[in-house]
Amino acid sequence: KIKKLDQNLRPPQAIYESMQKIYLFASISSMRVECQLNEIVGTFDKDDVDYSLLKGAAYSIFLYEKPGLRVFNDIDILVREKNYLVARSILEKIGYSTNDNIFKELKEIDIEETFTHKNNPKNKKPIDLHWAIHGCRKMVKYGDEDEYLKNSVSINKYKILSPTDAFIHSACHNSLIHSHELIIKNIIVLSLLAHKITLSGDWNKFLKIVKTHDLSEITLFSIR
Repeated sequence: KIKKLDQNLRPPQAIYESMQKIYLFASISSMRVECQLNEIVGTFDKDDVDYSLLKGAAYSIFLYEKPGLRVFNDIDILVREKNYLVARSILEKIGYSTNDNIFKELKEIDIEETFTHKNNPKNKKPIDLHWAIHGCRKMVKYGDEDEYLKNSVSINKYKILSPTDAFIHSACHNSLIHSHELIIKNIIVLSLLAHKITLSGDWNKFLKIVKTHDLSEITLFSIR
């Protein structure tokens, strides 16, 4: 698309070439991630473990024309708390391990444990396996993992949050975790999710959730 811009609107050649290299690397990475996800979610589906992809992995599939346009460092997966130990066992059987013991000791405070592949950590991204979706549960009272998973949608054989839930999750994450940062990719994600909500006609549903669960301050802070 840059090539279609007027010459005076294009970035300098050195920057353009750097962007091309980054995109090429991201495209190769996205193909590896697809293979990685197929193995994980295929095993989850086989063992009847309901899940939803979160954040970067989900956005690259759902929001962007090409997965290589969305770079992310790890893969976030949400499962039900009651299924967490089963999901953890599945990851361990297919080659992942973790040094975390958070679920056993701090599951009421934290939300995830991180797994890395024992034999191929260079080409397989770390997995952040979630048993809860919001870290500050007393501040965000909308939806436990059961509700988010019940509302999830299937896109390209993967399960992800619905546009409304993804917008709320992203807005809350930005407000609670990145409140002192201005991250361009997070702004783009909210814009693209807003477009998806418009297409689905779910703004009234979104506004009802925000009002019912007192999320106005958190979501508006993120949007601003």
